[in-house]
Amino acid sequence: MLHNIYVGFDRDGTLEMPGYPIPEKLMQQFVALEEIGVKLFLASGKDYPLLKEIAANIQLNTWMICAENGGHIVIPSDKIDYVQPANADLSAFQAKIGQLNLPPYREEPKRSIWSKKFGSQVLIAEKKIKDFISDEGWNLCVYSYPDGDGGLDVVPPRIDKVNLLQYLPQDAEIYYVGDGENDIGLLADSRIIPCTVSNAKTDVQKVVYDRKGHVSSKPAGYGVSEILYKLFSV
Repeated sequence: MLHNIYVGFDRDGTLEMPGYPIPEKLMQQFVALEEIGVKLFLASGKDYPLLKEIAANIQLNTWMICAENGGHIVIPSDKIDYVQPANADLSAFQAKIGQLNLPPYREEPKRSIWSKKFGSQVLIAEKKIKDFISDEGWNLCVYSYPDGDGGLDVVPPRIDKVNLLQYLPQDAEIYYVGDGENDIGLLADSRIIPCTVSNAKTDVQKVVYDRKGHVSSKPAGYGVSEILYKLFSV
């Protein structure tokens, strides 16, 4: 049995993306890792209810779900359900965003960040929103997912996936697989053994290479599967 080992995954662009659904082998690997004592977790910009549903559908029995880019962290076994306190700049942004002529979007309710799904027009929305934030002088980060579902998140600076580390033992062996800009803080942290896939953003791959982590030659779930086999022979 493997003890005190934690393995985490981003979702969009890492476990799956358009054209690359989660492979059956990867779901079998999740089960095998749990059976040998590895604790698994998800860390994503998505909301907790959606991530909980996704995890159940792919046989990923999560010890922890880090939702909303670190703004909402849930560990059921420890009765932890933490939501980041309100942020003044985000509140001001939400009050004024109606002034912008944004592309059509679908709602994506969040508790600690602002999110919408713009689909194929997400990059147009991203530029407008970034310019608006800059003009207003707000300290907010913007993350978009053009290779995923076209979602866009506006995130206060204290919200980062790195927040999840406070809930892991100091002596834990922690692996994390991510592909996007919102994964960089976690991948760059000295406590993490960083991993990524071939479709990851250039800056993400550079962080993983520089830290001598694991970079798969395959995209999304297939790359994750390759990394897990290399690391744990499952």
